[in-house]
Amino acid sequence: MEQFPLDLWKRMGKAGLLGLYLPRAAGGGGGGAGSAELVVAGEAFVRAGGNLGMASAWFGHSVVARFLVAGFGSKAQKTALLPELAAGRVTASVAISEPGAGAHPKHLAASAERQAGGFVLNGEKVYVTNGMFASVFVVVAITKMEEGRKRFSAFLVPRDSEGLTVEAMPPLDLLRPSQHVRLLLPDRRLERSAMLGKAGRGGRASDRSCGRSCALRPGPLWRWWDAT
Repeated sequence: MEQFPLDLWKRMGKAGLLGLYLPRAAGGGGGGAGSAELVVAGEAFVRAGGNLGMASAWFGHSVVARFLVAGFGSKAQKTALLPELAAGRVTASVAISEPGAGAHPKHLAASAERQAGGFVLNGEKVYVTNGMFASVFVVVAITKMEEGRKRFSAFLVPRDSEGLTVEAMPPLDLLRPSQHVRLLLPDRRLERSAMLGKAGRGGRASDRSCGRSCALRPGPLWRWWDAT
């Protein structure tokens, strides 16, 4: 399986699998909000489908939808995005890692400079899961330096944003057909309403996304290896 099966992804959305842990009011399944439920569902995906890449794509989508958009979004952002995420009509992908830095906050360099009415975003992100078909990216960038420490904020950046470049990265064999991309963000102007959550709290978004997804994925991963 080389190409990501978008037709299967859409069917998963129609079946309610992409919104299992989103609120029922937003079209989701209303499932448990904790990490343990994601692990159990991930194991089921891997065992039933026998494909770690599809489980990884599902994990990425679920973590961003449940813990970032539903967890930090404004009322307007939740109203606009959650029903679309639950149905699979929209996929949101988180962009944290950078070349030579990984996701380590001390080494991240992408920045969002505050200007009248909004921000100007500059930087490069790599290994962005689901980026080949994501409709919107949650980009974590530095918005302030405070006593020598970087303060991060998260921003919603639509795929069709002017100046945004999305480039495919070499595939990881173990995770096929899950695809990763590089994002180039030169002088991308954002409205203030694009910020996800409060200014300077993007570190929490990074922890929730990278921390949870990196911690959760090994469960299904090793159980899949044990079953093969």
